[in-house]
Amino acid sequence: MEKLKYNIQIEKLCKLLGLGDVLSKPLRVSGGFLHKMYSVNTTSGKYAIKALNPEIMSRNDAKNNTIVSEKISNYVSTKILVSTALVINNNVIHCLDGQNYMIFNWIDGIKININDITLRHCYLIGSILSNIHSVNWKQLNIDRDYDQYNNIINWENYLNEGKINKSLWVNTVDDVINSLYLWNELAIKSYNSINSNLVISHRDMDPKNVLWDNEKPIIIDWEAAGYVNPMQDLIEVALYWSESLSGNIGKNKFMNVINGYKENRQINYDECKKAVYAIYLNKLQWLEYSLKQSLALNCVSEDDREIGTSEVFETIRKIQNYSDMIKIIEQWI
Repeated sequence: MEKLKYNIQIEKLCKLLGLGDVLSKPLRVSGGFLHKMYSVNTTSGKYAIKALNPEIMSRNDAKNNTIVSEKISNYVSTKILVSTALVINNNVIHCLDGQNYMIFNWIDGIKININDITLRHCYLIGSILSNIHSVNWKQLNIDRDYDQYNNIINWENYLNEGKINKSLWVNTVDDVINSLYLWNELAIKSYNSINSNLVISHRDMDPKNVLWDNEKPIIIDWEAAGYVNPMQDLIEVALYWSESLSGNIGKNKFMNVINGYKENRQINYDECKKAVYAIYLNKLQWLEYSLKQSLALNCVSEDDREIGTSEVFETIRKIQNYSDMIKIIEQWI
């Protein structure tokens, strides 16, 4: 089957949506691994335009999930600073010649380098997360998007496909194949034991998804927003903000996220003990996505395939580091 490809026409899009004439060549900026983001100057202002990944948007639930995530970000915008997609012609997703886009006002904030994260940053992020978890979400009437999770990923199948394709990561995956199944089983058991207590949250609040205007954090990129156990979300966010470039977890930064959270919301320590193992699940799901991308099972370009290959190595490294740290993290909590 022919791979889906991007069909990006930003100048035509801006004219269609009444955003003015484009003044200079759109500049590709960092926008995560899943989509393509551009900085665009027009006669009416400056915008961040996200070209949505065609493969992802071809999935049955993708468009509705995106609309729901923007509904969540708009709702929480009365409590915290967030970036929300512009609603134009009553739509947050705009389709032009088969390509889907989202439009945002440009924010003149900065993303903090991992090495520059301070204890103050960590405390603020913990406090913001507690505010998100404390929102009364009932008025949104958003259905739970999952219940019990029981599917063990077929890691052996991906390894065999990698051998056929002579993928660079074959030996790396082969070395950890037994651990992948063990981590997967632990994750599912722990996840299912805590998923009756859920809140709605961002679910991907790592440093790349926060822009800073001096001391003011602005939470961006809400596409993963949905239901999650609050303690699982808290520990994941604490890990995001305390991990060094080498993969080590800094205790002081980790605990400052926790302490910022505790200022406004109680911590369920029994759930925390289970959540540390449930966290494997997101990491393993991202590894599976990266394996598919590397094997050209879900990518739209050769660049995507190379990114997928790189992410396989990086994700396995992070999972191994987390496995080595998990007992220590339990003690900290």
